[in-house]
Amino acid sequence: MKKVITSLFLAIGTLTMAQEQENKKPDFGISAYLFNGNALLEQKGHVDQNSFVRDGVSLEFDVKWKGFGVYTGLGTYELHANRVVDGQSTFLKNQYIFIPFGITTTYPLFRKAGVDKLNFQLDFGGYAGHLLNSKEKTTDLTTIDKNVGWNFGFIGRIGVSYKMSNHLEIKGGLQAMSDLSKINTQKVTKSTMYFISVGYRF
Repeated sequence: MKKVITSLFLAIGTLTMAQEQENKKPDFGISAYLFNGNALLEQKGHVDQNSFVRDGVSLEFDVKWKGFGVYTGLGTYELHANRVVDGQSTFLKNQYIFIPFGITTTYPLFRKAGVDKLNFQLDFGGYAGHLLNSKEKTTDLTTIDKNVGWNFGFIGRIGVSYKMSNHLEIKGGLQAMSDLSKINTQKVTKSTMYFISVGYRF
């Protein structure tokens, strides 16, 4: 009897340890994001200009432990603005690349058959940004500046994710970005955007 009880406790202990080790295993993922929205362009010597974030795309990698983790990636977007300079109407188009990084967390909202199907997502971090080229057009002239410079800012997301299968998930929500430092004489602040995303969990 003692041997049976001892064997039972050993079996329970082994299963518990195996489960704990399983829970500690990292969960890897890759996600493609699309985003668009509005922003404020601040430039020295000019009035702050309402502008538009267009064609935003980023590819991001993350690693999580029980819903909490870190992420990084690479993305690009354009900033469009119409403004008046020295009495003349101009159209400004800036193209940026950025490297996001930060922490990510998910909280289950709905479970089905032991699987977290619907989750609340919260991301917060920063980014390094580079103004790849800046094009300004008037009725008579077009000027282009390339590789204007680098800066830093913060990024945040809030939304939900839905797990379609063991590996595939879709996401949607709101994203905010804001430059903390200037590139040349300008920075982009108060960016509010919506995003959609498709992700794959390994």
